[in-house]
Amino acid sequence: MNRAITGSNWLSENQRYLMAALGVVRAALEQHASQQPGGTTDETRLSLARQSFKEAADSMSSASALESLCRTFVLTPFERDVLVLSAGVELDSSFGALCAAAQG
Repeated sequence: MNRAITGSNWLSENQRYLMAALGVVRAALEQHASQQPGGTTDETRLSLARQSFKEAADSMSSASALESLCRTFVLTPFERDVLVLSAGVELDSSFGALCAAAQG
């Protein structure tokens, strides 16, 4: 029973971590898109997303699935973000339009 509760906690923590990582990539895309003509830059959103990601990482009781994958394949933070971006398009239907906006 205790193992099931622990597993359930890890799943929740892992989901929070993944969504926080996705939030960082989303904020970076939004910031880049806002630098296009007619956009306004908001660096606060990116800072808040990074803080949320750090808090999610700190709350993990063990390594997240994403971090385990990054360690296994020796991914850099940039490569991790590209992986999260690729997953983001599948996890969030609004990500495609955001990618298009970031490309101008």
